Amino acid sequence: MSRPPNPIDGTKSVYATFAYVLRWWRESRGLSQDALAKELYMARSTIQAYEAQEYEPDDEFAEKLDKYFGTGKLFYYLWYHSQREYLLQKWDAYLKLEPQCLQFRSFHPNAVPGLFQTEDYMRASFTAGNLPEAEIEKGVETRLRRQELLCRPEPPLFWVVIDEAVLLRPVGGAAAMRAQLAHLLEVMDLPHVALQVVPLSAGAYLGQDGYFVMLHLPERTVVYEETGTDGRLFYDPKVVHERHVRHDRIRLKALPEEATRDLISGIMKGV
Repeated sequence: MSRPPNPIDGTKSVYATFAYVLRWWRESRGLSQDALAKELYMARSTIQAYEAQEYEPDDEFAEKLDKYFGTGKLFYYLWYHSQREYLLQKWDAYLKLEPQCLQFRSFHPNAVPGLFQTEDYMRASFTAGNLPEAEIEKGVETRLRRQELLCRPEPPLFWVVIDEAVLLRPVGGAAAMRAQLAHLLEVMDLPHVALQVVPLSAGAYLGQDGYFVMLHLPERTVVYEETGTDGRLFYDPKVVHERHVRHDRIRLKALPEEATRDLISGIMKGV
């Protein structure tokens, strides 16, 4: 006997209300998740993820539901207002999506990407935030665990761009930074990693003021951005497209991979 699905509390957010209404209409028609998925030409796991709020709906899915259930623009309007809630999305939501990723596209103007950091670099970065020792250890442990993505079978593809200023900042001291730079060179040897650096000589360029990462998931692409105090997770296709264009334009300012390797090696010798 299968367990009943977990209840959905629609008071938590518009996304939760969307999930509640989706389940209500599905069950009112006597449809299983598998049956509805077949009607909409998608995987059952996708319907399950929407109802569990592991995926957040997009406008295309909302319009499919409205058409199928004959609900006018009910689902579309729920989706529309849910877009105002992206500010509430935090790091934990990103961490749930990261292991599902098929491709990463990211830009880092202030620090070495967490997935490419050495333990000493991580520890120095967390320590600089004046965090309690327990939180520092937890942060290091979590980041090291996330790095398993790099060496798992069939790992994601990584398209990563870093600003040269990141490489010049001796986080953790000279020895720690030399080790970090050496580690970046090792990471570049991985066949699924493409790493480029935007040189200081590029001057000002679009996007240099903010870190972002695009996660290309099996069913969609999302964007995560981070400021000094908060994180934002975007599901809006328009935002995703704009960041994709921004990443491409930043890469045009970056050095080719071999020149990037030479630059990192030269900086490492001078640290």
